[in-house]
Amino acid sequence: MVVDDDPALNELLAKVLSEVRFDVETFTEAETALEAAHARRFDAALIDVHLGSSCGTALCRRLTEDFAGLPVVMITGAATMETAVDSLRAGAFDFIQKPFELEAVSCLVARAVVRRRIKDALVRLDCNQASPPQFGAMLGGSSAMRSVFELLGRIEESDAPVLITGESGTGKELVARGLHERGRHRQGPFVAVNCAAVPAMLLESTLFGHVKGAFTDAKSSHDGLFVQAHHGTLFLDEIGEMALEI
Repeated sequence: MVVDDDPALNELLAKVLSEVRFDVETFTEAETALEAAHARRFDAALIDVHLGSSCGTALCRRLTEDFAGLPVVMITGAATMETAVDSLRAGAFDFIQKPFELEAVSCLVARAVVRRRIKDALVRLDCNQASPPQFGAMLGGSSAMRSVFELLGRIEESDAPVLITGESGTGKELVARGLHERGRHRQGPFVAVNCAAVPAMLLESTLFGHVKGAFTDAKSSHDGLFVQAHHGTLFLDEIGEMALEI
């Protein structure tokens, strides 16, 4: 797309770009250029900053907003810093100052089109990229993670207690939550308690609850976590730190 209010310059630019095998459409008004852009695809646009009563920068901004990735090259008669900043703010790929070498215009447009095609290819590649395997909030495509997901898939419907082992930070609670979210009790609550963080004298009451007057300061009855997790999942984090008598 070439947009300039000078028909002679439009004709010259169309001739030069056609010689390097571009299909070129020229326009003298911003409105007709915008209508054409909505009717068919353009790979690049070459726009004069001054379009008679219209503003080329405004057309650039509209095109880059409506057609993400469309490279726009601005033509300016006075390449001041203000003009350059305005063009870049409007989303322009680059700008070129009059008078210009015709070969330079061809190279700049070609570079813009190549960039557009690379971006399009990257988008297609990203869309075609297969999502990594997932279990709950865990993502991973390595052989180790695939083995973990396969094992979890075999036990997710089980009612049997599950022992999860691993070093600190490896995601044991993520595994527990994933099993809960995928299991038959997913509609119930997920209750977690860090056994290492609760003093031993309170852990029994925390897990099993107590009735009013069972011990000093037991002013009311309290349901333990086993009751709170009924029809759901109770995750006993750091169970190895729990006192043996409990």
